Amino acid sequence: MLDVDPSQLERAVVDLQSQLRDGLVAADILDLTTGISLVGFNANPQSSALFTLMTEQINKMLEGIMYPGLNRYFLLDLHSDHSAVVVRAGDDMLLVMLIDNTKTTLGILLSVAIPKALSTLEGARR
Repeated sequence: MLDVDPSQLERAVVDLQSQLRDGLVAADILDLTTGISLVGFNANPQSSALFTLMTEQINKMLEGIMYPGLNRYFLLDLHSDHSAVVVRAGDDMLLVMLIDNTKTTLGILLSVAIPKALSTLEGARR
């Protein structure tokens, strides 16, 4: 299990709620090696397991075609004006968010919310 400060993880989720407001439908911070949820907001255990597996598989596929591996995040454009955003915080933590695109902007997500979340997650490590 990760050695992190749970209050810092909770702060990351609170900051996301503040920045994205009603645009943040759900968020979950996971231990990437175990897939266990560390803290969340409207978290969905099935999506947590799926995105943990998906992140691992995407990296393996990229390696197989000799592409560079995933860096900080990937984004899936979903039906009904939603996006799934998967943010890697190092090699051991994952932030999964469901975003309502009608209630926030991609600019806020990419230039404010994700960088701030990454900084807070890195600061949560002990």
